[in-house]
Amino acid sequence: MSDNISCRKSGEIKNLELHHIVPKYMGGKDIDGRVYLSKKQHDILHNIIPSIIWKYVPEERKGDCRNTIKRFTLRWLKQ
Repeated sequence: MSDNISCRKSGEIKNLELHHIVPKYMGGKDIDGRVYLSKKQHDILHNIIPSIIWKYVPEERKGDCRNTIKRFTLRWLKQ
């Protein structure tokens, strides 16, 4: 990993993990965007957006749900 990569949320430079802005379990692709997060921040974000609820989202609402998650994640990263 390059020396200039840091957590997009905390600025930490150790224990980084790659996070998909739209989670892969929701069909997120690399084109949707990826960011590096510290393990702690990555775990926090995945606890906010639990994957368990995804299987209960009706198919006709999944697109709206993906867009909402994307907007939320981008706002959360800026806080």
